[in-house]
Amino acid sequence: MRVTDVLIGVGCVVLVWCQTATVRAQPAEGVAALKAALEGRQVTMSIDMPASHGGIDVYPQREPDIDAEAYGLRLKEFGTALPRGTRAPITLIKVNTKNIEIHLAGGGYGTRNDPVVVPRVAYIPKSARELDLEKERDRTRDPARKKEIERQLLSLSMDRSRDTMAENRRIELEEAIKKAEIARKRLERGSRINVWYPDKRLEQWVPSPADLMQVLARYVDFSDPRLASLRKGMTTADVYAVLGFPSRRRPGTQGDYATSIDTWETRREVIEVTFVDGLAVDITSTQK
Repeated sequence: MRVTDVLIGVGCVVLVWCQTATVRAQPAEGVAALKAALEGRQVTMSIDMPASHGGIDVYPQREPDIDAEAYGLRLKEFGTALPRGTRAPITLIKVNTKNIEIHLAGGGYGTRNDPVVVPRVAYIPKSARELDLEKERDRTRDPARKKEIERQLLSLSMDRSRDTMAENRRIELEEAIKKAEIARKRLERGSRINVWYPDKRLEQWVPSPADLMQVLARYVDFSDPRLASLRKGMTTADVYAVLGFPSRRRPGTQGDYATSIDTWETRREVIEVTFVDGLAVDITSTQK
């Protein structure tokens, strides 16, 4: 085999390896883009979010994309950590093989290190005295002695039953206190949205921040909450009172009326308000 053939073969292998490495690197780049765009971002809940790490499961390929029955059961079982209208940060974006986890204000209670209540039932075994008396009862032939032993065994058994009941009451009280503490912690640990994709698509492809935001749009609102206070017909002074002074202002005219397009720009959003004769006639918001 000629040296040139060997070099060509090696070159082909290197090219294939590089192409494969590029394909494998793309999901990592997509994950980095999601984390950069969404982690730390404040969003508004559009629905009540369960106080559990299970949160809600969203299936973009289905219609409807959420199991309403399962959602209702989680709310009933765990309560609401983030009520509708609550503002909360996205604290983590985690891309797994089959789903993307969007952690809200901590991601929800119920992960591996969170304590749980394991039901217990007290059992107090027979004492050495009881065992010895039972052996003596089985050996004795004296009816009077056997009757006395039975009386003692009954007394010891009743004492053990009382002790068992008292211990179970103590355990129940301890568990009730622990359950109440866990219920309180659940309400403080946030929730999450799990977005599921078929097969193992996420090993080869990750949605863009804009695509994922569109999937989540029914459940969280990414827009600036100040927009809810804006209405067409508001005066320039009223709009400025809500948004502050604009980043840019483009004055103009429309017939006999003075116009302007005022722009407010944040790190994640651009808000534009068009004024005609000092009144807002159009309000738009664009995500970056």
